[in-house]
Amino acid sequence: VDAGPVIVQEAVPIYPDDSLEELEARIHAVEHRLIVEAVRRVTSTAESGAHPR
Repeated sequence: VDAGPVIVQEAVPIYPDDSLEELEARIHAVEHRLIVEAVRRVTSTAESGAHPR
């Protein structure tokens, strides 16, 4: 279980007429952008000993 702090997060809107494919596409677009940001934060702060938030 991961009990650490949230590093990055972003809300993804869900529209009433969304198909599964449309929602998946929006989630994946955000996911792909945020993973890069999360890695940047963790690696840049790991060197300084600071918290990645």
